[in-house]
Amino acid sequence: MPDSAVDIRPPMTLRRTSLLPGQWSTSESHDELSAVVSTGVVVCLWDGKLGGAGHFALPGFGQHSSMASDRYGDILMENLLSALFLAGVDRSALCATVAGGAFPDGTVSAQDAHLGAQNVEFVLGWLRARGVQVDRRVIGGAHARRVNFNVTTGSFRHELIRPDRPPGLQPVPIVLPTIRRIAAVADSSGASAVPTETSATAAAYLHPGNMLICREPAAISTILGSCVAICLWDAEAKVGGMNHYLLPAAPPLEPDSLRFGSAANERLLAAVVAAGARRPRLKAMVFGGACVVAAFRGRGDDHLGRQNVDVARKFLAKEGIPLVTQDTGGERGRKVAFHTGDGRILVRTL
Repeated sequence: MPDSAVDIRPPMTLRRTSLLPGQWSTSESHDELSAVVSTGVVVCLWDGKLGGAGHFALPGFGQHSSMASDRYGDILMENLLSALFLAGVDRSALCATVAGGAFPDGTVSAQDAHLGAQNVEFVLGWLRARGVQVDRRVIGGAHARRVNFNVTTGSFRHELIRPDRPPGLQPVPIVLPTIRRIAAVADSSGASAVPTETSATAAAYLHPGNMLICREPAAISTILGSCVAICLWDAEAKVGGMNHYLLPAAPPLEPDSLRFGSAANERLLAAVVAAGARRPRLKAMVFGGACVVAAFRGRGDDHLGRQNVDVARKFLAKEGIPLVTQDTGGERGRKVAFHTGDGRILVRTL
């Protein structure tokens, strides 16, 4: 009797990927998409056969910025929807799942004032304007979520992430990633202009929810909307540092997260001192805190950017650190570069 035939073909594997903020994908590239989302929003689109998903961090500001990117909801959603149409999605059958928009900052008085709610409000309006039905909403709350979307079957799973972090300051490594070489050049008036890549000063880009401390001369740059950055500098020791936080006060389960001003400012001060700065010599500069979403500009001064700025000012006053330079508020984002060798600041409105 002949041996039974054995199927030696390898099992079919799902094409999986994780979506970071500012990323999207469709069923042409992947079968299963996952993300960890907090104040940002993940949107899953499906027509019964084909689908895709995107993860954005900020609402509809990208069309008005010279630094437009898929981190903004209006840019990402247009790109995702265009890709789905090219893949043959049936627009009339398209439905959506919206997840994220967490409310981790319990100190914000108005529920509709925080970044998560702004993101949710934006995307629901965007979908409604295009006739896309929202079948599932997993939004709000005080915790981040892990979401998983199968773009071929339309199945969606999610779970809350409840971090169990010990209270108190955690050690932060003093790391300076050298990305490129830059120098400041002077214009005809003698004022510092846009840096060019000629000198031996190291440079690094600071992402939201992080901080960077430098013992050697460096140029730290970041882009701010409603977020706030504090720069601390000791002119004698030539030690400087910058943080970049998104929300004012940390919730009980994330007491040391650098995404929140209450923790980020304490940790920045501790790390700068640990790197060799002396507290009596420290000077501070504060930037950011814009109200970049038009829908929130008529609600007075209690918008998210103003709250972030207030946290910075109160912290510096409490610690007795002089605030020597500030550029805050307004309706547009900023690109900030902090030169730790001489304390110079370059600010460009976006």
